[in-house]
Amino acid sequence: MKKINIAINTRNTFLRESLVAIVNELISRSGNLKAAFSYKHNDFLDKDIIIAEVLPGEIY
Repeated sequence: MKKINIAINTRNTFLRESLVAIVNELISRSGNLKAAFSYKHNDFLDKDIIIAEVLPGEIY
């Protein structure tokens, strides 16, 4: 099983939970993936994917 480390950098709770739900839905379709989420704003060193909200409502 492969583990993917994902950092979500946003203070918007709705946006954060929506992104987690989308990623979990995609991962559930692939039987050999597992995701670990981090919500810290300064912990990006060991992350495979970083999702950041640059302006309110705009994610990159």
